[in-house]
Amino acid sequence: MITDEQIDRLSHIDDFVAFLQEVRDRRESTIQSLHEKADGSVQQIAGRILEADDILKMGGWEEIENRRKAR
Repeated sequence: MITDEQIDRLSHIDDFVAFLQEVRDRRESTIQSLHEKADGSVQQIAGRILEADDILKMGGWEEIENRRKAR
């Protein structure tokens, strides 16, 4: 399992931050596409959104965003 210290070090690497930004952008795009989908596919789409949320949380995205806003 990845440690908090490892995540902290990664959160200062531009390539890692760019990766998390891409995950966030794709999550937002998926959320926006929900209104166009049939009821049967909503559960699958919700699963993709939750997976992206898990990646962002594990990667420390909230802390990265807070740090970027403070600049």
